[in-house]
Amino acid sequence: MSKKLLYLSILPWLLLCTMVVVDWISASNRDAYREAEIIAEVREKILASYVDTVPSEKLVKGALQGMMSVLDDYSEYLDEDMLRQLYENTEGEFIGVGIVVTLENGVLSVIAPLEDSPAAKAGILPGDQILKIDHISTEIMGLNEAVLKLRGNPGSSITLTVLHENSKIPKDISMLRDVIQIHSVKAATLIDPQAGIGYLRLTKFNKQTGKELAQAIENLVQQGMKSLILDLRFNPGGLVDAAVAVVDLFVQDGVIVYTKGRSPDSYQVFRATPQSGYESLPLVVLVNKRSASASEIVSGSLQDHHRATVIGERTYGKALVQTVLGLRDEKTAIKMTTARYYTPAGRSLQKTKEQEGGVVPDIAVIISVDEEQTLMQEFYQNASKVPKSTDLQLQKAVEFLKLPK
Repeated sequence: MSKKLLYLSILPWLLLCTMVVVDWISASNRDAYREAEIIAEVREKILASYVDTVPSEKLVKGALQGMMSVLDDYSEYLDEDMLRQLYENTEGEFIGVGIVVTLENGVLSVIAPLEDSPAAKAGILPGDQILKIDHISTEIMGLNEAVLKLRGNPGSSITLTVLHENSKIPKDISMLRDVIQIHSVKAATLIDPQAGIGYLRLTKFNKQTGKELAQAIENLVQQGMKSLILDLRFNPGGLVDAAVAVVDLFVQDGVIVYTKGRSPDSYQVFRATPQSGYESLPLVVLVNKRSASASEIVSGSLQDHHRATVIGERTYGKALVQTVLGLRDEKTAIKMTTARYYTPAGRSLQKTKEQEGGVVPDIAVIISVDEEQTLMQEFYQNASKVPKSTDLQLQKAVEFLKLPK
């Protein structure tokens, strides 16, 4: 067959494919226009006939919040105030009551209060459900809207209606908002000077965590520390960069964590740098079911690198990447789940209906609800001290580090 005949025979197929593609694009555009028209129609009917006058911008905000809410508990629309307070959370200081919250099956729940915060002093505990904020139901609030209501001027009063995890009767707990200083490292000390066992607790992962931890470890080394217990129990997480910085102190090379989603842009690999200073320091990481997000990145990564022995209970199972995408008004944004975290060995720690998720400890030490409650009280009301009560998980860590190697 001549080239001319070949071209002629291919041409109808090319034209057909082009027509199919154009028709598919046109159909897609028609669907988008039809959906936009329905949204506009509903808006017009509300503005024209609803019993009370409703600001148009309130309807737009509600529509945007609704779109994000059908995705998952972590995706949401951020107005100006919500966007500002989101960034404040990573800076190390904000005004509020000092609790980290999430939506658990649609219910506003406490992941952890911050040590020495008004919430901790008032008796708020991990696992508490916040049913009302100043007597307004949280059922109608998005996550960041609820967080925004927890904020306010220093010294202003707020009342939370909470249901403790082991209770059936809600109770009102009042407190005063305050300036919350977030220092990552707590209770850095030689827990066993004779054996040279150091202990420190990380309460959150923010911009200063890596530097704070490096300084605390160096201080302990100068005091004679030969091994370390890194306590991540009740740590709700924070910035992934901070988690990477923590792992990088103990790992000299290789992947620390990577992210992967539907978009090619979501694939990102975080690697260790060769200047880690404590790659040979014997290390135990303590975790429990309240250890989430960045805490799971650290414990899972160190576990995969065989760099630490993880002791305690299975962690929370939150390993999703949220990306903040600015909108065209340059004042608002959407926070959307765009990927999942994976450990160096390729494990996804995200809990689903099919799997429990989380980091499974190398040595399991399960404690009772009462023991956990006592431990939580000591963690949050004596932030700068090692727990005084019988702490079976901490005891196991000390025993393990004393074993002949």
